[in-house]
Amino acid sequence: DDQSLDIKVQGNDVLICGGIFDALTKQDYFFAKYNASNGNTDFTKTYDAFNGDDFATSLVLDASNTYAIVGLAQGISNYEYHTTKYSNSGTLSWVNKHSINSNFLNVYPKIAIDAIANHFYVCGIKFNSSLDAGIYQITPGGNESWSDYHDGIGMRDGFVDLSVDNLGRIYLATQTEVSSNIFEIALIRYSQT
Repeated sequence: DDQSLDIKVQGNDVLICGGIFDALTKQDYFFAKYNASNGNTDFTKTYDAFNGDDFATSLVLDASNTYAIVGLAQGISNYEYHTTKYSNSGTLSWVNKHSINSNFLNVYPKIAIDAIANHFYVCGIKFNSSLDAGIYQITPGGNESWSDYHDGIGMRDGFVDLSVDNLGRIYLATQTEVSSNIFEIALIRYSQT
């Protein structure tokens, strides 16, 4: 049940994240850094939240060569988005936990960074009265500073990916259900205010 879900190249290093099975803690986040020249492993890290099925889905690097990884952590009844931040040498700096109030998954969370202020942005879903597209900002110190959601005309919406430009504007690719199992795509932009 091991899987890799994202990959990035940083100079002479290759970074991957995903999930790895453990007999005691079920599936855990997996994050590894490899030397691109010879394939040697610089470090591997795992993260287990609740002894459920946890897996990392997206990673990003910041200007100071540290790494943030977001993924799904399975609680007793619902999933949460957990973002872990590591130093360049693989030391865990902080964990940010965000409830999505849902046990239904129609998209995986993604993470991006604002190169101006080094804020992280996580997108995916958020359950309110229906399943909505959700986004939130994490400060460089690991605290959530704001969150928002988009409720389309149907019952299931989700932000499937995001990108931040050099002015800090956030662009989100959205899937929105317009009728039973019929989806459309939309592009949404958030500006920094």
